[in-house]
Amino acid sequence: MPLRTSDDVGITVSARHLVENLALDLYQDPSDCLAELWRNSAVACMPQDRWTPNRVRIEINLLKSHPLSPNSPALEVMDWGCGIPRARLRVIGPGMDDSRNGKLHGAAQKRIGRFAGLALNQCCLDGDINSGYYIMTRTTKEGPVDFVSMIPAMIERGERWIKTIDPDSIELGHRKGMAGTFTCIIIPNTVFQNEAQIRDALKWRIPRSPDLMFNLKVGGKAMIPPKLGTEVTSADSGNLGIKAFLQKCSGNNGGIWLTDADTGLRVSYAPKLAPFNIPYPLWRTDVEGDIFVRNLLAYQNTSRSGLNPKYLKSSAWEKVRMYLIGHIIPQVKAMLGNDDVFDRSSATSQSVLEIADMFNRVWGDPQQNMGPLLLDGLGLGLGGNKREKLAGPPKHKENPGGGHGGGGSPGKPRKPRVSPINIAGTTYFLSKLPQDPSILASVDPTNGRVIYLNDDRYEGFPTRKDALFEHVLLMIFGAVARHLYPGDGDQMAMWVGARRAEVLLGVKSK
Repeated sequence: MPLRTSDDVGITVSARHLVENLALDLYQDPSDCLAELWRNSAVACMPQDRWTPNRVRIEINLLKSHPLSPNSPALEVMDWGCGIPRARLRVIGPGMDDSRNGKLHGAAQKRIGRFAGLALNQCCLDGDINSGYYIMTRTTKEGPVDFVSMIPAMIERGERWIKTIDPDSIELGHRKGMAGTFTCIIIPNTVFQNEAQIRDALKWRIPRSPDLMFNLKVGGKAMIPPKLGTEVTSADSGNLGIKAFLQKCSGNNGGIWLTDADTGLRVSYAPKLAPFNIPYPLWRTDVEGDIFVRNLLAYQNTSRSGLNPKYLKSSAWEKVRMYLIGHIIPQVKAMLGNDDVFDRSSATSQSVLEIADMFNRVWGDPQQNMGPLLLDGLGLGLGGNKREKLAGPPKHKENPGGGHGGGGSPGKPRKPRVSPINIAGTTYFLSKLPQDPSILASVDPTNGRVIYLNDDRYEGFPTRKDALFEHVLLMIFGAVARHLYPGDGDQMAMWVGARRAEVLLGVKSK
């Protein structure tokens, strides 16, 4: 894809860049890549800024034999829509006619989603730049078909990667001679081994509401969205369009999704936004479901995994956050009960709070840069009617701060649901969460600032209080070390030893 300046100086987009940066590194897994392909097709069929699912008909099939993939199974994504104009096939990035603020802008952000198909070819995953996939499309009811070779090496060399073929050409395989407009994608050497894998990859990437779902078939069978949870919305959200369908789940394999209310598409996994951008306990992984927010898709980031940082700092997001704090969080906390409260009646919770206080004395107060509103959203509200900034470690028996519904009475400190701690200059947040009985502490894999403690189910507690304190201390250090140095036992041990020495020296110096 050579680009030429007026001096005829060539600028080349490398094949490695196309494969690695625009496909392999941009998306988390094959589910996101497959969703990217159908989203591009679906939005192309719809009027600007309006989700119209009844205009969309897409088929996804696993083909055992195809002329473009004679030696391996191929993935076919067949869109019976309007086809792709050749002018758009040649453009990477937003065109002059793209809406910058429309509801569907998030489904066609930078016109680079077509490269997602490269990550669904196993040969590309293995580093073969001479492999890729093919697009065949027509914008008229009959006549020739545009044939696009999405082969990174061809594009890099500037070869003719877009050409015209006859509607009866062998490249069309079993689609030869068909009438109408369409876009057909063929991906050889597909990473999917069977249709069950395809359906599993798609089930959480399609619209969550049946009334927003389009006509999508996999292997000839219709895809239906998984059932929503129980609606817990408690008040009219006005133009925010917020509705929440949530439920408590066992273990820590759940998590809430922020979902676009206009399209029903999941936009951002709430635990990834923890702890500053979304209030507690919406980032816990023992609650699951969807919170629908209007016009959210427009602010999804390019990798389809989160929200644009600029949006998270905007007044629009602050309105959403305040509604969640006022109307959704109380119901989620009622759903959780007091299982997530650090209560000093528990020897383990008392050790955790004492350790948090000790860390803060040694390394500094992690709360000093947090305003009261943020503290309240984290489950650290001060209790009573006064909202004032905390400073320094606690000087009384009851730990300051408390989540809504965590016990206590007006004017008195409440029992906290989250405990911020400073470990060697980095602020972490301790939160209770049931886990495997052999694990006491673990860092959230999606957010390295959250440490989950399994004090209710853990089976390895020592009986002596001094031994219990030391055990909890080392388990917290160990969890952080495993997150920082995965698979490197020597580095983990050195890091834990260094932190333990700093604590001992710090306590003695005080």
